[in-house]
Amino acid sequence: MPYDYSSQVITAAEAAAMIKDNDTIKISFACSGPTAFLKALKERAHELHNVGIRHGRLNYPPEFLFHRYPEYWDHVEYRGAGCTIPFKDAQLAGKVNNAPMRYSEVPHLMKCGDVVYDALVFQVTPPDENGYCSFGLQASSFPETRNYVPLVIAEMNANAPRTGGDKVHVSE
Repeated sequence: MPYDYSSQVITAAEAAAMIKDNDTIKISFACSGPTAFLKALKERAHELHNVGIRHGRLNYPPEFLFHRYPEYWDHVEYRGAGCTIPFKDAQLAGKVNNAPMRYSEVPHLMKCGDVVYDALVFQVTPPDENGYCSFGLQASSFPETRNYVPLVIAEMNANAPRTGGDKVHVSE
């Protein structure tokens, strides 16, 4: 019998509404970015102040990249580990906050409190018959670090491939 997770499902807008002023959000990146969440966050970004988004390489469509649009710079700041061309204007305006670190050290830095996130947002596959979701193409540090963050939002993507390795139960 499939695991019933219907009581845990919320909309992207409801998830974005959980973000508060001064929050720092770690999101999945590359082709596994939580695009529905980012779109919903962008729709309410002007209500927010000093929200930071940290992620790695971006393969998102430009409409999801807050740092490309000056009207968002006082609301949502890119806080990354490096800068590439899409960040140039925001960085020159002082609206990018880079904190280089070794990616492999992120779980340790979070565990000891040197790096703090208020929310973790990542993509997963829909659950299998036992209620487990795959992290798809980008498990990253999410399996390890989700226990150190007060708010964890998993965006289900039916098009994400189910991969081996770490998985998360939908009850989590």
